Amino acid sequence: MRKKEQFETWLREYYDMIYNTVIRITGNEDDALDCVQNVFITAWKKMHTFRGESSPGTWLRRIAMNKAYNFVQRDQSGKWNDFEENDFSKTPSTEEESLPDFKNEWLNHLSPLEKSVISARLEGLSYKEIAHLFSTSENSAKVSYHKGIQKLKKVLA
Repeated sequence: MRKKEQFETWLREYYDMIYNTVIRITGNEDDALDCVQNVFITAWKKMHTFRGESSPGTWLRRIAMNKAYNFVQRDQSGKWNDFEENDFSKTPSTEEESLPDFKNEWLNHLSPLEKSVISARLEGLSYKEIAHLFSTSENSAKVSYHKGIQKLKKVLA
């Protein structure tokens, strides 16, 4: 498949996933749209470096998280943007420890790693996929998730 056709396929298949990942980090639609555009520009330019060892979605999500965190770190106010109301009714439920009626603004209380791991879990990624995404161990991903949940429980109590 030619580069252009492959890219167009990725754009169709992964745009929504990348947007959902980025908006949880940036906190508003305008910033998220800018970041998503940058993700796909980077993906186009670096497409030749994709080795196929993971799915294109994993590779794109890694780019998206890096772009979104870089954007937030450059934000001159030093604050996270206010989250818009989101519907989490389609978020996959898990049998593990979780918070009822999860709200995006709660993520503001977490470190970037905890925020990323919890966001990835909300998107249905396994700990193994998260570990691969963040180049860490599966155990580290679990620890970050549970620390984040415990932190949220304390803050929200």
